[in-house]
Amino acid sequence: MTIMKFIHLTDTHLVADAGVLYGTNPKQRLQQAVTHMLAHQPDAQAVVITGDLTHYGHAQAYVHLRECLAPLTMPVYPILGNHDSRQEFRHHFAHIDTDENGFVQYARDFGSYLALFLDTNEPGVHWGVYCETRANWLRARLAESSKPVLLFMHHPFFPIGIRSMDALSLLDTAAFFDAIEGFEHRIRQVFFGHIHRPICGTFRGMGYST
Repeated sequence: MTIMKFIHLTDTHLVADAGVLYGTNPKQRLQQAVTHMLAHQPDAQAVVITGDLTHYGHAQAYVHLRECLAPLTMPVYPILGNHDSRQEFRHHFAHIDTDENGFVQYARDFGSYLALFLDTNEPGVHWGVYCETRANWLRARLAESSKPVLLFMHHPFFPIGIRSMDALSLLDTAAFFDAIEGFEHRIRQVFFGHIHRPICGTFRGMGYST
């Protein structure tokens, strides 16, 4: 099996004025992370950012995000979180693929793995939504490949035991579980964001981490 090294970032929460948010500066933190990656992880083959790229979804925040990521020499694969604007993201990151319905969902080969990037953003709410339309795309991608799978999404699809966060996770999971039914044994790891805490484990035999 081909090994691929990638870096998982999440919840960068950039703001339009590149200033302070809740006592820290998100742009400076991301710039520090990029500097660290280039100095200490130059062999990484990709960077994934699992949502909440910005805090308010403002256009200028995505400009700052592109500026921060520009020094990276490896591909960057972002997805949306509940704080993001799909419209602004698609304008400023037009090179990132979408599915046939305009959701920011796409597939990539990560070494011997199939990486699937999901869109759980729903305008106007902070909990995750994964509708039947999005789930149909996921099931089709799972069905057309025999590779082991890595899933990337913003919202966790199961309760993690923190009540305040569980209320804002993927609330209606029926379409998601219908999509992955029969393929769980091939889903080797799920990477998500949203929780702002380091957590890992397994759920229904699928590894997860954030």
